[in-house]
Amino acid sequence: PNRFELYTALHPYEGPWCPSIDNQRDRPYFERGGGNDPDNGAIWQGEMLQYRNHYYLYYENFHAIDDPDVPYQHYNHPQSGSRVGYAVAN
Repeated sequence: PNRFELYTALHPYEGPWCPSIDNQRDRPYFERGGGNDPDNGAIWQGEMLQYRNHYYLYYENFHAIDDPDVPYQHYNHPQSGSRVGYAVAN
């Protein structure tokens, strides 16, 4: 995926999941990076937590070497592959 939508649940493993009414394709909350960013290929599996008035987002991402729109291109290349990323917001 190239973006995250926000959902909430009382129990994160059992649901029910409630989507945010602000989930829009033209204004995503979080998008994959561009160019040589470590998350230029894909982002998924995000988990957000709040600690001392900051929000922390940990997520899995994929770095692509050539064309980030080709899924898993050069998957076995040493500079390509999955990583853990994080973002911080106030």
